[in-house]
Amino acid sequence: MSWRTTGHAGPSQRGAGGGGGVTFNGFDPPGGRTLTAVVAFVIRRDGSIDFLRITKRSGVYSFDTEAMGAVDAAATAHAFGPLPQGFSDDVLPVIFSFDPRLIR
Repeated sequence: MSWRTTGHAGPSQRGAGGGGGVTFNGFDPPGGRTLTAVVAFVIRRDGSIDFLRITKRSGVYSFDTEAMGAVDAAATAHAFGPLPQGFSDDVLPVIFSFDPRLIR
């Protein structure tokens, strides 16, 4: 399983003012299981992230780790970008569900 950041906005960055995205390169769960991992984090005004954590585990450690890694990779690539000037808060809370059935 692998994730990569791309130069196009993906569903995880909508509304954050970013130009990057997260693309799923494929994951076949053992036994044909359906996996979902939910991550939460905040995007700071400068586009960096903080408080990255899993809020719902999939039950497969490697999938959960990759979900967190995808967010971290997007942040490292500055994919989120700074928050818009008109955005009144200092952080934007994000909750994102990683589901391989929807990210192909």
